[in-house]
Amino acid sequence: MNGRRVFDQDIKVNWATSNTGMRKDTSNHFHIFVGDLPDEMTTELLKSSFEKFGKISDARVVVDVGTGASKGYGFVSFYNKISAENAIKDMNGKTLNGKQIRTNWASRKPQPPQGSVKKPDLNEVINKTSIYNKTVYVGNLPDQVAAERLTGAFKTYGNIMNIRVLADKGYAFITFDDHYRAAEAICGMHGENLDGNVLKCSWGKEQDGQGGNMQQYYQQQQQQPFYYGGYYQQQQQHQQHSQQQMGAQYMHMQAQPGYYYPNPYGHMMSMAPGYPQGGPHMQNQGGPGNGQQGPNGVHNAGPQGGGMGY
Repeated sequence: MNGRRVFDQDIKVNWATSNTGMRKDTSNHFHIFVGDLPDEMTTELLKSSFEKFGKISDARVVVDVGTGASKGYGFVSFYNKISAENAIKDMNGKTLNGKQIRTNWASRKPQPPQGSVKKPDLNEVINKTSIYNKTVYVGNLPDQVAAERLTGAFKTYGNIMNIRVLADKGYAFITFDDHYRAAEAICGMHGENLDGNVLKCSWGKEQDGQGGNMQQYYQQQQQQPFYYGGYYQQQQQHQQHSQQQMGAQYMHMQAQPGYYYPNPYGHMMSMAPGYPQGGPHMQNQGGPGNGQQGPNGVHNAGPQGGGMGY
């Protein structure tokens, strides 16, 4: 049967390895995750590095099925909880074969193999929400994951403006400076392993008013707390840039010659094209008075409570 084609797939048949016994049930044992392992680390070396903490029921370095190369992390299981706790405490940050490793409790949830999670299509992700949405939802996080850890994992996809970690709920929100970069992060990190947990990435909830009421959206963005102080300057620059973009679009859509209208950000008055700097004498800051005629013969019925003249 070796090499035969079955259901349009070439199959391989070979002798099974000698280690064909049933795998020991370790579901009630105490499992720790070991990350940032050196490339040459084997299961035997990993086990020998942790044996001093107590009796080990299982140890393994996770390898790529196709190449057999280590994926850089593994798991060690102990019969005794105290042994596992001591191993996590003493080995976290220790150097093995010239590389500093990380240790933590392994996820309590069963995790699918890393390669079995289907990656989202980039075009579908980009078009799934409006261009104003730049926030990525990251779920199934390891316990007590730090914002710095997420920054290191996601920063290759673009400038991170905001990170909000809800550690007790197991998820976080990461805001990028660009919709496309956020979409790339979703596609690239969905299904990836972070400290023993397979991440679930999708779009965060879109803010009310995005793509519609720009004034309300901008005010909401300003009122949101900033959770990761290291990026304050980047966020400030991003908000200034966004303000300029939205203001230009707002003037393009709303400006009518001879009329004054409120600035979309509410803290100054802007003048529509057609008047010199400073503008004409205004009545009630709403536009020409009742019965007055603006340039180009446009007649204004008078201010309606300072409204937009819709």
